[in-house]
Amino acid sequence: MTSEEEHVRRAREAKHILEHELVVEAFDLMEAQFWTDFKASTPSQDGVREQIHRNLKTLEMFKLHLKSVMETGKIVSAALEQRTTSEEMHKSADAWERE
Repeated sequence: MTSEEEHVRRAREAKHILEHELVVEAFDLMEAQFWTDFKASTPSQDGVREQIHRNLKTLEMFKLHLKSVMETGKIVSAALEQRTTSEEMHKSADAWERE
């Protein structure tokens, strides 16, 4: 498998993970719980609020990584498709010139 094919494969897997029902449910529940905990904290609970902030950022970073893998795969897939189309056009042109 080429590096390009690997990017496309990883993009499909990342999309599957991000859209998987249980993952979406887990993200939603975690984020809701973090915000509930934040709202229940008092301004003097700096440590608690900082940990909640770190938790939210970690969740966001996880999602952003998967989205980045997806976007890279989309770009690579488009480039592969364009290259394939270009090669087919050259073959057709060559065949036409030989006629």
